[in-house]
Amino acid sequence: MGRRPFSGAVKEYMTSRKGIIAETTYVEEDRKLRYIERTLEQLRHEKKIRTTDPRLLQRTDIQAYLEWMKAKGLDPETKAKYLNLLNGVCSYYGNYTLQQMKRDIKSLTKRPRKPIHWLNEDDLSRIQECAKTIGGWTGEVCQFLVAFYPATGVRPSELRLAWVEDVDIKEWTFFVRFPKGLGSYGEQRTVCILPQAREATLKYLLARERRLKEKGLVGVRALIPTQEGKPYASGRFRAMKSKVEDLAGVKFRLKDFRSTFATQSAMIDPNLIPDVSAALGHTNLETTQRFYAQMDRGNAVRRLEDAWKRKIGAGTKTVLIPQDKYMSGYA
Repeated sequence: MGRRPFSGAVKEYMTSRKGIIAETTYVEEDRKLRYIERTLEQLRHEKKIRTTDPRLLQRTDIQAYLEWMKAKGLDPETKAKYLNLLNGVCSYYGNYTLQQMKRDIKSLTKRPRKPIHWLNEDDLSRIQECAKTIGGWTGEVCQFLVAFYPATGVRPSELRLAWVEDVDIKEWTFFVRFPKGLGSYGEQRTVCILPQAREATLKYLLARERRLKEKGLVGVRALIPTQEGKPYASGRFRAMKSKVEDLAGVKFRLKDFRSTFATQSAMIDPNLIPDVSAALGHTNLETTQRFYAQMDRGNAVRRLEDAWKRKIGAGTKTVLIPQDKYMSGYA
């Protein structure tokens, strides 16, 4: 396979994946495999592994890669993803060493349930106001994203890859053309564009029309087009998110808007959970119920605090412990 065998192997392996997985998954897998390749090349240069050829990787080589992941402090979910990708390439070439080691590395890649993050009303409002201070086309896109995501619950890629005809401003619906898992478990769906995002949607569509006219672009289908008329890459969306994040002083991820949509909807009425599930595109209601239960545990702390604030505000006498007499020992 030449001087860089892993590179050639990845190219052939990914070619075999075309048409089997969604385009977005293809791009993500290819990017991560290139990262794995650079890591293996680094380990070979440091003489920690003997080869980067996926046909010849042995237990000691994979153990060195596991040690590298441990030293980097990667979380179990990330480790599992990298190992699955590496196993895919190795297995493609008849090397089943990683599969044989699965029992040994099970504890390393055990995935704890990650906490779900969402934005409270103050943080969401601050993010949306700060996005309005960004000028030019980038500002138009940023304002649209931070309004549309929490008003629909769609995934970051589902909006990034959308076509302009997917937005229906008569019925105020959005057709999710490219859901996660399209072609396997993912199904296209139609979601409501809630009232709080409708003005921002109209403003963006007018800005998009002006932009395309300025660039002399005709027949562009991408809802959010680059200057070449193509959909943005995921990295560009993350860069715009970071710009808003810095201005607002609020740390968030694009997918936090999705959980924000779910939280706000369910807090209005828990009976809306089946409708929230349909909007989120969950394959079954149990997923949404677990999703909501985890979010509700976070809200429980706030509800307790608010309840006690109301009680204290109503004149309930509280007993304060003199700090100079009793030191708790807790910061």
